Amino acid sequence: MTHRYLNGEGRWLGFQRSGLRLGADGSLRLHPLPLGAVADDGRAAPTGVLGVVAVPGGAVYFTDGHRLYVVPDCRRDAAACFGGLCEPRGLAYHPARRALLVADTGDDRVLVLDARTLRPQQSWTGLPEPRSLAVDDTGTVYVACRDAVHVIDRWGNRAPGLPYAEEVAAAGGRVFLLAGGTVTVLPEGRAWPTGLARPGGLAVRGDYVYLGDNDRRELAVFLADGERAGRARGFAGPVAAVGIDGDELLVHRGGTQVPVRLAAEGAYGEHGVVWGGPIANPSPHRDPLHLVRARISGSHFRLYLSSAEPAGAPPDDPAWRPAAPDAPHTTIAGRPLDRLWIGVRLTGDGLSTPVLSQLRVDFDHRTYLERLPRVYQRDPASREFLRRFLALFQSGFDELRDRITDLPDRLDPRTAEPGELAARLGLRLPPRHGRHALAGALATHARRGTAAGLRAAIHAETGARAVIAEPLQHTHVWMLGEQPLGLGTMVPVGEPGGAVLGAGVTLDASFLDPSPGTALFESVAHRFAVRIYRGDARPAAVRQVVERESPAHTAFHVCVIEPRMRLGVQSVLGVDSVVAEPAPSGSGVLALAGPPVPRLGATTVLGPIGKEA
Repeated sequence: MTHRYLNGEGRWLGFQRSGLRLGADGSLRLHPLPLGAVADDGRAAPTGVLGVVAVPGGAVYFTDGHRLYVVPDCRRDAAACFGGLCEPRGLAYHPARRALLVADTGDDRVLVLDARTLRPQQSWTGLPEPRSLAVDDTGTVYVACRDAVHVIDRWGNRAPGLPYAEEVAAAGGRVFLLAGGTVTVLPEGRAWPTGLARPGGLAVRGDYVYLGDNDRRELAVFLADGERAGRARGFAGPVAAVGIDGDELLVHRGGTQVPVRLAAEGAYGEHGVVWGGPIANPSPHRDPLHLVRARISGSHFRLYLSSAEPAGAPPDDPAWRPAAPDAPHTTIAGRPLDRLWIGVRLTGDGLSTPVLSQLRVDFDHRTYLERLPRVYQRDPASREFLRRFLALFQSGFDELRDRITDLPDRLDPRTAEPGELAARLGLRLPPRHGRHALAGALATHARRGTAAGLRAAIHAETGARAVIAEPLQHTHVWMLGEQPLGLGTMVPVGEPGGAVLGAGVTLDASFLDPSPGTALFESVAHRFAVRIYRGDARPAAVRQVVERESPAHTAFHVCVIEPRMRLGVQSVLGVDSVVAEPAPSGSGVLALAGPPVPRLGATTVLGPIGKEA
């Protein structure tokens, strides 16, 4: 009997799929979809493009076509925050400039504002009715105008434009243009119809494209290649603009109400399918029985088999033969050197998803019928039924037998599955670190609790490169005659017990303290500090690792190294001497009195030349 695993290299080579997402571990799941709890309030669908964007610090800005509004962090109400706009619509955040971009349609310009103070930095004029804005990873700005999509670099210099689009979005090195219900993806040049009557609110996050369907009053989700992934669950209403805020979506429904938040991956699609073939049978054995087994968790699913090439995905083509629902294995009668096509259909309730990690085909499957007396094989019809009937029970025992047979490989870090490696150590490690951690488990446990062990554990689980500081290493014991007084000498931090004649002793009224006094270096013993750089990892995650890996009798403190280099305070080269970027103008404590310094072309207005008095 020969067998073959079909999920080669964790990429499902030779298979097609629809409605399924390939995870980093090589497993297939239903597409993740947004989840919320927003009911339709019956408001009319907006006309024209509006904008919503989140900026660092937690503030959210949005427009209603007349004003620019802000929702400060930890607030639920909006307030108008900037005047002087004729018809504000599209919004975007420019990370390189730390600026808020506002498309002022009525004044044919894009206004560049400081994202923290809303102080004008620059004004890009000469843009005919700008409506939608997008910023790519390089800082290039795309402005959808009445005539075309204008391209502007981060400093305001113009570049060759793109074809006309009603809305524009950018993510992952690609630009998405929405025009006439069709989305064009650049630089590939691929175009696909949305099938939506009144689309609006184009946004992109990773490989997923979000578009409001104002005819059905829902938020539709597509893949970058145009495949329809589904719709947001728990949301109903018009969509004027969609923004991305980390793991959440900001949906602006028009008007002055605060945009609502949806979890970007809180729900799942309802169905998906994967299929592939042909899978050649290398066995010339007569009357073979093929056994197909799926390694799958969750519900629901169904296997499909075909011995002839199907015309489409299961279950549309009648050539597919379905197995029992939720049965992880099935059999099919074959022929010597024949070919096989296999498909799996996953379904869910919208809130959970089955996970398909592997498919295995056993060609020329040897059943328990061979171990029974020949009397059970006289009648061909009974023989075929008994062979299939015994195979149902045999598959369960075969799986257990294979696990026992493969036990050496499952314990070898070079061949074990990545998902099982960290579990044996009682850790949660990324798959790329699991093999290395298991292979070096003995060496890791040998230095556990040491500074080197802590640094290695922090880096393996959080990716941060920590600096372990032990104050005790900077102390030393002094003796009389060894160091000059006041330079290398020291005394304990507390007052030792005892009595001094002539100073604190009274006859029959003094008591000597039997305590040996304050222990030397008590204030620094068994204490250490863990220093991590800002942005490397979350302090809470590092603290959890240190709490688990540090000795029980020690005390520690996690410090975040900020880019605030100061001589004599934070000035250890290679450790905490980090130089920050220049601060925004006016953010320091020292400022010139009077009005802000004018900027030519941004805040200056040239008037007529007056006559001398």
